[in-house]
Order: sequence, then C-alpha cells, then structure tokens
Amino acid sequence: MTEKWLLWAGLGLLALGALFLAFRHPNKAFLMVVFATPFVFTPVRGNVLMRVGLPEVAFLVFLVAWLMRRVVFAEKLRRLAPAHYLCILLMAAVCLSLAGLGERAEVASAAFETIILAYLVLFCILADQVIKTEEALRQVLDIWMVSAAVVALIGLYDVFAVVTRAVPQLFPFKDPYRVMATFRRPPQLAVYALTTFFTMLAYSCMGDMGRLKRWLLRALAMAMVVLIVFTSRRSVLAALVAGMCLILLMRTPKLSRAVVFTTFFLAAVGLGHQLVSTSPELSAFFGKRLRVLVTREALEHPFIQTNLHDALHAFGEHPVLGIGYGTFAESDYSTTHNEIHSAPLGMLSECGLLGLGVYLALTVCIIYLGYRCTRLARGTPWQDFTLMLLPMLLALQVSYLYNRCLRDRTYWLVLVLLVALHRLLRERRRAQAGPDLPAPAGSLPGSPPVSAAGPPSP
Repeated sequence: MTEKWLLWAGLGLLALGALFLAFRHPNKAFLMVVFATPFVFTPVRGNVLMRVGLPEVAFLVFLVAWLMRRVVFAEKLRRLAPAHYLCILLMAAVCLSLAGLGERAEVASAAFETIILAYLVLFCILADQVIKTEEALRQVLDIWMVSAAVVALIGLYDVFAVVTRAVPQLFPFKDPYRVMATFRRPPQLAVYALTTFFTMLAYSCMGDMGRLKRWLLRALAMAMVVLIVFTSRRSVLAALVAGMCLILLMRTPKLSRAVVFTTFFLAAVGLGHQLVSTSPELSAFFGKRLRVLVTREALEHPFIQTNLHDALHAFGEHPVLGIGYGTFAESDYSTTHNEIHSAPLGMLSECGLLGLGVYLALTVCIIYLGYRCTRLARGTPWQDFTLMLLPMLLALQVSYLYNRCLRDRTYWLVLVLLVALHRLLRERRRAQAGPDLPAPAGSLPGSPPVSAAGPPSP
C-alpha cells in the first residue's frame, strides 16, 4: 500500500511540475505535443486505450496550462480562420450523427471516437493561438523532424530485426514481416511516414537553410520510404508514387530539384526492395500484398468490394445523418466487423450527406490554402517550401481514399501548418505593402520581379 501511494505521489508531483513549466512556457509545451505526435503505441486492445498515447497526455497538460494563463492574464484571442469554422462544422455534423444511437451497443465506441476528434479539432484551433511568428512555425517543423528522426531510428532497427532475425524487434507486430515502430499498427506508421516524407522534402527546400540540415532532412525522407515499404500499406505506396509523379510533372520547386528528389526516391525504393529480396519468405509475403497495385485485383479484391457495398448499404438507409460516427465496425452493416477503410466512404456511411459535405469542403479548403500559400510566398524563404506542399496535399487524398484520415494526427498537424503559414505570409505581405499601398495580387511588393520562366530560387 505504501509503495502504491508513493507511486501516485510521484506521478502527482510530476504532473504538477509539468503544469508549472507549461504555464510558464506555453509555446514549449505545445512543441512537446508536436514531438509526442508519433508515439501512440499501446499493447492494450481496449476500445479506449488502443487510441490513446503520449500526444493526448502532452496535450492535456498544455490545455490545462493554457486555460490557466487565459484566466490569469486575460490575453486577447486571435480570430478563427475559415478552416477552423469548417472544423467546428465537422464536429457539429459528427454530433448530429449520434442523435439516433439511443441504447445501442455502439454508444461507447461512438462517444470515444467523437472525443478523439474533438481533441484533434481543439489542437488545431489552439495551435493558431500559439504559433504567432514565422520563427515559431519553424520550431514546430524542427520538432516534428526531430520526433520523426526518433521514429526512423526505431523503425530502421526493427527493419534490421525483420530482415536478419539477429535481434528482437522493439515493437513486434502479430505479422512478423511488417514494422510499426512506435505505432499501434503498421498502417498508422505508413500514413505518418507518408506525410512526414513530403514535409521533409518541402522543408529541405527552405531558401535560407544550411546545407547540412538540408541533406539530413533528405536522408530522413529516404528512411521514411524504407519504413513505408516495410509496412506494405498499399494505398500509402500508391499515394507516394502519385506524389512523386506530381512533383516531377509540376517541376516543383524546379525541374532540376524534382529530378534529384525522384532519383533519391527511386534509390530508397530500390533499397527497400533489396532488403525484402534477402529472404524468400519476405519476398513471397510482400510480393503477394504489393502485386495488387499492378493488377486488376485492386478493383476485384473481395474486401474492397465488401467495404464499398457495406458503406453504400448504410448510406442508403441513413442518407442524411448517417448511422453514427465511429460506430460502423460494431454495427449490423459491417459484414466483416471492420471499419470502413476510406475517409470519404466512412463519412458518407457514418455521418451521411451532411458529414460528407463538410468533409469535402474542408478538403477543398486545405488544398486552396496550399495554393494560396504558393502565391503569397513568392519572393520569401517559404517560396519553394509551399511549392512542394501542393503536390503533397493532392497525393495525400489518394491515401485517404483507403484510410481514416480524421483520426490521423499528422492530418491535423498539416492543417495547423497551412493555416498558420497562410496567416503569417499574409501578414508579411501587408507589412511590406505598407498601410496605404495595396499589395499586387500574387506577389510581394519589393520582392524581385518574377520572370516568365518562374520565380527566382532563393
């Protein structure tokens, strides 16, 4: 009993210390939330604990400290952006979808999934209250890259363990051929690595970045490709290829650099293939899974067809509000007792036309923000960064066709970056234009002229 009380007392002191530090330095507390983003592994399969990880714990400390500062200092809040209102509308559509659950068994699952979504929406909104300068935005990117480096080290170690069987995996999965690093399942690692890969390439294009940091980011990006190969998440691999094709076709940020990125990407894929080829068992396993991408089996796969049929069946009976957010796997509509493996189809079946409409509006808003940032960033150090973000945002939609993106932490982190960057670039443009001079559309006053061949590279 004494040891138990000592343990709780120690945890209490740790929590108080964390709250004190977060109260004094809310920006650093937010950076800890960003750092914690990929650490969501838990061996527990319970409905609650399987979704909760270090990000939620770090965010809870940040949220309490942030609310305390609002009470003590009464600081003025920044106005919400249009994207934030769409997030709130999404939460409203989700809550409306739960109206008809009543005594059904799916209530607990629906409530928890809704709480997780509310946490992520709140994270997105509060982030804009913390990221006040371009330097703060760079710090968020830096911390994201540091946490990704930790994931890369752990993940590559587990790849070594899978290939050689000389050492035990740090995070073993029920399937001995796939890796998940610090995540609960390989698909979560795959989606994280996909988003991080493109963000790393984009960040490495910053005009004023040092050469060593630039190449470290590109090396880490290649590590993300290897991790994606060893998750064998087919939709993510398809999105990865689509994104690289878009980078090459759109010549972003310029043709020579697009060719360099494509070369490194192909080298990383080749390395992953070579590692898989070291074992007949690995070759047979990954070959069977990935063959779907280059055959008609993708359209004829029984699970994919069942996934589509079940979603449309649920939508047909509940077209307006859906059957309830987060309830599909436990509902009578799921013939496989699995979730809908698609963000649009999941919203259509669980939240009806109302939820799907808001989700699609948010998707359009995200892509539009990416486009607007490319216009506002001309002549600034963010110019090539924003040009690289646009193909990433389009490629991610390929992955979301077979993944539940609203639960993915990096989906909201990308939205945070876009909203903050758009606001900061607009403020920079207004400041350079001056109080009495309107800024020309699409360029910054005082910036170098843009030639017909494109903007000058920093």
